[in-house]
Amino acid sequence: TEMGPRVSTHKVIDPQNTDKLLPMGQPLKDVKLHIEKKTLFISSPYACKEISQPFNTQDFIENDTIKGRIDDTINYQGRLIFPDEIENLFFQTCALIGIRSKLYGEIPILVFEDEITEDEVWLRLKQNLPETHLPKRIIIGHNIPKTSLNKIKRSELKTVFEEK
Repeated sequence: TEMGPRVSTHKVIDPQNTDKLLPMGQPLKDVKLHIEKKTLFISSPYACKEISQPFNTQDFIENDTIKGRIDDTINYQGRLIFPDEIENLFFQTCALIGIRSKLYGEIPILVFEDEITEDEVWLRLKQNLPETHLPKRIIIGHNIPKTSLNKIKRSELKTVFEEK
């Protein structure tokens, strides 16, 4: 992030459990973490750029766990769906995006770049998510635009599907 490569550490006790969300952990020396309105703010002397005020990471925090970026959050029928929670279920490039809907707010669509069967996807989703968080559409074999740092360009991907 803009705050440096690492701002906190969490001791992993059960390495078999690392596919689940981990708590934020304890801040490193001289780093200050604080939460305001469920958003994480960081002050760090190790920041990649000079920041005089606590930096708003735009990360949504719940129960000491980073759920995901606020601007990536999908609001489907008043429920917040965090793409990371779903994308982390798969070991390949995929992106969960929300397409605007007058009736539902946003409709969650899961896009895969590589080949995978819909049956595999639905099985994994239904084993790990509540019914309310399941995507309403799965698209397989679609190019997912990325930045030079390999981050998904969600807004660009949304534009493609909102135009359809």
